[in-house]
Amino acid sequence: MKKHPIDRIARQYYQMSLWLTTAISLVVLVVMNIAWDMSLINGLLISVCFTFASSVAYGAAWKSVAKSSPTNLAKFYLAATAIRMLAALAVATVGIILLDKSEAIGFAVIFIIFYLSILVFDTIYFSRVEKKGLAKLQSSD
Repeated sequence: MKKHPIDRIARQYYQMSLWLTTAISLVVLVVMNIAWDMSLINGLLISVCFTFASSVAYGAAWKSVAKSSPTNLAKFYLAATAIRMLAALAVATVGIILLDKSEAIGFAVIFIIFYLSILVFDTIYFSRVEKKGLAKLQSSD
């Protein structure tokens, strides 16, 4: 049984976003290790969890919309990005409030790095998918 092209696109998105999250995490851990400052580990964990959860949710929602009504994908991109931004603001605000003042700035910087990286990745990845023509992919099924 042949897999649907949208399933392959979504699976590749999950893999690449996980690789990106892992790579950024390793870079931040190396920088923390070089600086001999592991106090930002809580901020790193929060950032990784948010990025992973939001990527999984975004990918699942995209897959659902792409299969059910691909003509609404432009609206989906706008709405999903706005929802992710609001969720990021909420998580960042709670994290800054809960963490010590000395950790709050470091957490904010790490969180912004993760957020912007996944935002740029999503934009590039899905613009390439759209450029290839999602409708053409669906008609090949």
